[in-house]
Amino acid sequence: MSGCVGARRFWAWGLGLLLLGCGASGAGERDSDGEPSGVSGAGGAGAAGAAGMGASGATAGAGGEAGLGGASGSAGAAGAVQGAVIEITSPVSGAVLRQVPGSPPKAAVHFEVVAAPAVAAVEYRTETAYSLGVSRLTPGFPLDFGYEYVGERWAEAIAFDANGAELGRDTVDFTIAPPLVTGGDCYAELDALGVSYTRTSARGVEQAVHVKGPIGGVTFSSGTSTNPMGDPVACEFVKTLHAFAALLTERGFVRVGTLGSYCYRCCCAWSETNQCRSLSDAEPNCGSSGYSNHSWGRAVDVRYLWKANGTRYDINDPSHFVMASGGTCTGAIGAQTGISLELYQLACLASSRRIFGTTLTPNYNAAHRNHFHMDIGRSGTPSSFITRSLMPEVDVGEHPDSCGE
Repeated sequence: MSGCVGARRFWAWGLGLLLLGCGASGAGERDSDGEPSGVSGAGGAGAAGAAGMGASGATAGAGGEAGLGGASGSAGAAGAVQGAVIEITSPVSGAVLRQVPGSPPKAAVHFEVVAAPAVAAVEYRTETAYSLGVSRLTPGFPLDFGYEYVGERWAEAIAFDANGAELGRDTVDFTIAPPLVTGGDCYAELDALGVSYTRTSARGVEQAVHVKGPIGGVTFSSGTSTNPMGDPVACEFVKTLHAFAALLTERGFVRVGTLGSYCYRCCCAWSETNQCRSLSDAEPNCGSSGYSNHSWGRAVDVRYLWKANGTRYDINDPSHFVMASGGTCTGAIGAQTGISLELYQLACLASSRRIFGTTLTPNYNAAHRNHFHMDIGRSGTPSSFITRSLMPEVDVGEHPDSCGE
């Protein structure tokens, strides 16, 4: 970290240091990380008085920075309001966020805060003073940004009131890691990720494994058990669960209770005549219904989620996941609060971060009232998986598992 960046960070901590030479130019970050996604507000808001958040935005702050808050930028010298005004909750401090392959590779970083009632807008900036954008979406003021360059990074969230006056700041450290090398030995990739597993055989499952412990620090169990789920899953899907585990960790979850991952059967719902087939059973006659995506060990049904303090979220609880119309990740999410908002955000982030190709929630149909169905499709190499994941869906269109688990 350069001396200029270091000085800026102390300012964010309210020590009132002057940042000589650390102006508001964001060109370096724009070149390296591209444009913000614009999900939550106007990007590039580091320019003076952006989005009308300060009438005198052209007045630079103590460090020569003309930020979103306009004249209130002088709070750096006077000492910004600190305490419980704003606290970054995502990403968590020390998080390692891995890029996904692409041109260029990017790591999707989701920013979110807990803010005091007086906060009307939050601007997010990088260590180079480049503005990632402004969010006015209460209560968490979320914003997503794709980071192209790897290494240790930090960012700050700056809280403003309705008049553009700065109320406080918080900072967070995280690391951007390069994409995993794919297309080689999947078992070797699991080894590199630190996943404990044994190889096995399962009908329809390519490179089937039994997971013997946590994946990326998160335990995927069966139901309310504390033990790893016993289903065989595709090696490639374990890598998907590892990426999901990073998101779960960011959101404060440490354990997932599933309703199953593998079941070689026809679509749609399981029944006594459409049961899971073993290696020795006759091939089912699925006709036009086709096979469930659970047949390939590349799907999981999530019902329970546990926080580190033992709090359990149950997707089947109508007070935990409140069903709503208007599009799960568009209109419906805006009407959610509390636990329901957290669950909506989890499903939508798992899709927007290209973790799962398809996510079905209780809003999709009655057969999914008690779980999230998440899959990466029937087959494909890692490259085809990435292509498929570039068009993620949450409760959209027909899907092979639309009739049940």
